[in-house]
Amino acid sequence: MPSYPDHPMLSTVQDLFGNALNTPYCTGTIPLTAPQSLLFYNAKGGSGSIDFSNPTEAQLKALASACSPTSSGKNKKTANAKSGSMDPTAFCTHFSPWDSGVFQTVVDSLLKNEGSIKDVKVELYKLDVYGPGASLKTHVNPRDTDMMFGSLVVILPTPHTGGSMLFRHHDTEYIFDPAAAMSGSLKASPQAAFAASFNDVEHELTEITSGFRVALTYNLYHLELGESLSDTVKLQSSAHTLAELKTVLSSVLGTRELLPDGGLLAFALSHEYPFIHESEFEPASKMTLAEIDERLRGVDKLLLEACEALNLDASLKALYCMSEECTGTYCFMDEFVKFEDTPVDDLVEYLSSYGSGTDTIVGFDAFSIAAKKIGRIPPRNRSSRNGPDVLAVIWAKPLDDHNSFQEKYIARGNETSMDCVYGKLCIVVHLDAPYQRVCR
Repeated sequence: MPSYPDHPMLSTVQDLFGNALNTPYCTGTIPLTAPQSLLFYNAKGGSGSIDFSNPTEAQLKALASACSPTSSGKNKKTANAKSGSMDPTAFCTHFSPWDSGVFQTVVDSLLKNEGSIKDVKVELYKLDVYGPGASLKTHVNPRDTDMMFGSLVVILPTPHTGGSMLFRHHDTEYIFDPAAAMSGSLKASPQAAFAASFNDVEHELTEITSGFRVALTYNLYHLELGESLSDTVKLQSSAHTLAELKTVLSSVLGTRELLPDGGLLAFALSHEYPFIHESEFEPASKMTLAEIDERLRGVDKLLLEACEALNLDASLKALYCMSEECTGTYCFMDEFVKFEDTPVDDLVEYLSSYGSGTDTIVGFDAFSIAAKKIGRIPPRNRSSRNGPDVLAVIWAKPLDDHNSFQEKYIARGNETSMDCVYGKLCIVVHLDAPYQRVCR
């Protein structure tokens, strides 16, 4: 995605939305009651109990010895004696993410649903113990089903140093030090720390320099349609977050210099989604474009809700680009395109006439050299009576490598050959000229 340093207005727009949308994780601390501090275990490596309100070094060593060594290396065959894990069938804890309020905080912070009720479930996945010298390299959490959207880690209070959590998302790094957060609390009761993030957020654990780090890991899922379990909660309102985004949108749309003749305000999606397009032969469990629209999460869903609250025309689109860099010319589609065996003379024309053609939008970068040469691009410059709209595009949230795909098609030129068209998913807001914009 190109940058336009000579357009401070665009930079301001992207900064505003970047600050409002980039919340890929959440962290905090929570007090533990006496019952919540208890943990019992019975594994092949030993059995016992431990009270995390006052754990001893001997108890922590015994718990570490009872764990199965974690594996590493290319095929995960190398045992790591510095860290271990335990399956939920081998231990029992009185800590509850529901009763403690952690789970409610996490779903409010990550999903940010406003005015709707959505079922989410949390499942205890494992217990991890990291001893001195242990660390965890950069990784993303594996997704066991398409319904899994994130994970929650609860770090129990133990005396240790090191073990900072590093989160990376869209080339930005965030750091959380649970040991410092727990030891720095002024509250009388012991404090546990927690961190939650989406599956597509990279994270790592820095080296434990002393003591033992004990953590409970939970998987977070959307419930299947019609599913109802006892371990679910209803999402509450995040009105302050929605209000913030509505304020940013209203402020940006009030700028007369923004798309003075109308056009598209476009956003790359903040999170990855499993999907297929029609020419792929993938398991049916993957999502189509229509299904992704219903499964948008976090800030992606919040953006559509903010647009709806402001009476704006916003929708999820499949973006087809003529080059891998996705610059200059775009075709925005309401569905994935299935390329036939018929050779294509002109790709833009083919995409423009795909299906009825009336739902296709051809876009040009509003600040591109081509746009400067021809002046302002009319908001509805139709190539034919039934042709697509041709609109100027401003990327409020620039494209990246997330949610991208590639299609092969038969290109007819001097010689017929196979060529590629590149695609990404995005959200677009269709704007009229400033004097016609109405935000409620």
